[in-house]
Amino acid sequence: MRTNARDLRAVGRAAIAAIGPITANRVRHYALNITAMPAEYRAETIIDAIGVDRIAGTRVLIPRAEIAREVLPETLRQHGAHEVVVAPAYRTVIPAAADVERMRRLIADGMIDLVTFTSSSTVTNFAAMTGAPIAGIKAAAIGPITAETARGLGFEVVVAPVIYTVEALIDAIVEYYERTAQS
Repeated sequence: MRTNARDLRAVGRAAIAAIGPITANRVRHYALNITAMPAEYRAETIIDAIGVDRIAGTRVLIPRAEIAREVLPETLRQHGAHEVVVAPAYRTVIPAAADVERMRRLIADGMIDLVTFTSSSTVTNFAAMTGAPIAGIKAAAIGPITAETARGLGFEVVVAPVIYTVEALIDAIVEYYERTAQS
């Protein structure tokens, strides 16, 4: 809205949904209320949180990553949304200043104990950056979609929290290391 010099009041009576608590808190920071948030923080679960009966005929704006799964827009259309606009709000990129050679050496020398991933794009970008054989490298994935992407590229996903937040991921990593230290 700032980019287009729009006033926050232009949101009017629009209902706002958030897929997870971090996004919900950021929205609340701008004095906006969340109408729907699913118990499981995945795009496709927002449909039930909104209510299938409330979707038909609506106009929906989805600000999200430039590259993302199409499951939410497709499902909204299938349930009769009149218009679904996907607005790329950010882009995930491979950092130009990453010490790729060091990462490759650490992988080759077996010096990586665990790689953490907070989205599928972090998995694919890491694999693209390192270009190294990654089969068997242990990984922690924030949620099931990220874990699926990691497994598909050869990572051994050993940590996957039940709640898909960074805090839960950290707790799950600590629990993993506590369990492995005891065995």
